[in-house]
Amino acid sequence: MWRRVGIGLLLYLLVGCSGGEMVGQAMPRNPAQPVSPTTTDAAAPTTTMHGEGCGGADPLVEEGLAGAFTEPSDAGLLSSITWEDRGECEAFILRFETTNGAPATTPPGFAALLRRGVGVLRIELDLTETLIAQQLVESRFVSAIYVPVHDNGTRFADLVLSNDALARVTTSRSPGTIEVQLHPGGEPIASTPMMTDNIVLVSFSARDGTPGTVVLAGYTTGSALRVVAPGTDSTLVLREEVEGAQPWTGFETEIQMEPDEGVIEVVPQRDGVAVGGIAIEVEPPVASD
Repeated sequence: MWRRVGIGLLLYLLVGCSGGEMVGQAMPRNPAQPVSPTTTDAAAPTTTMHGEGCGGADPLVEEGLAGAFTEPSDAGLLSSITWEDRGECEAFILRFETTNGAPATTPPGFAALLRRGVGVLRIELDLTETLIAQQLVESRFVSAIYVPVHDNGTRFADLVLSNDALARVTTSRSPGTIEVQLHPGGEPIASTPMMTDNIVLVSFSARDGTPGTVVLAGYTTGSALRVVAPGTDSTLVLREEVEGAQPWTGFETEIQMEPDEGVIEVVPQRDGVAVGGIAIEVEPPVASD
């Protein structure tokens, strides 16, 4: 299991291992509860459906695809994200503009996935521009929202969950919006991302069948990401340096630890200078009988 063992320039966690595989993914909400092992080779999550709630004909989803849209759109920019408490649920509304600054009549193409294992609802957007980089929320179901960029230029919006929830994601036209409805229920969320000012580690997992191989995924305001662990010291260049506000840039990187225990430091950099970071301590594997 994981537990926080200190906070300083780096945020430290302790990760337990069993049979050479790490137990857990990201930071558990309750360190006293074990977290099931995860692997990057796992099959895509299935969609679990529930009855209606908070209005709308579509079912609520506990895990997996919560909504999608694939029609042509005039949306060129994510202009705002607002939310409201409707009593039975919370609703988060994403609004869009055209490239000319007018309200979009249709939302962009998207796929919304409730990732219960890591505690986020992710909306992959067929869109490259945004006015929103991150928002502190601290509502019943969401602690924060991030809008990072993939290496291909497209955006995604992560709603970081703070409570167990079921989801429904719908669209409207004229204006074109995406509405995320979050309703209480479902199995407990196993973990939530580790968040600092300059890096969010969404998932941390062992690759199945290859002891010591670790996959880290998340996003950072750094232009590069340095990962230091036993047997490895690598730097991943994410983007060119920019002036002013720093965008959140998504990353996924794989390392090989030798031996498969010790401390992994994940450190974002700007102009070659570290800007905070996260450290994770991996415990030795537990011998099986």
